Amino acid sequence: MNDKLEEQRGFAIIESMLAVVIFAMLLVALLNYTQHITLNFNWIFSSSVAVRELQSRLEQEAAKMALIPNDPSFIYPNWQINLQSLMVSDSCTSTTVSLLSTQQDFSLTRWFCRTGDSHVSGLSF
Repeated sequence: MNDKLEEQRGFAIIESMLAVVIFAMLLVALLNYTQHITLNFNWIFSSSVAVRELQSRLEQEAAKMALIPNDPSFIYPNWQINLQSLMVSDSCTSTTVSLLSTQQDFSLTRWFCRTGDSHVSGLSF
């Protein structure tokens, strides 16, 4: 009868403390991973917004529309957008739109070429 009382029931205090330490380490690792994913997502999102803004400016230039005065510095105060056009040949113009920010600089270039016919508006690539 005495042998039955000496059997261990449940966990010992050392095993419980070890389990808590392992759980805490895993929780810290998971929180660090979550923070890394969040920061990476924010960088990817801001980069895609910048590229979309540059593409929009190139499309406005291709349509020969007046540039819409949507100032991106209203949303992103550290952005500066520059548009530059260069005559590459008699019939082609290279248009470059650059976005300068504190984190990273972006640039898109498109060539606009006229064709010989007056009824064709032009080519861009």
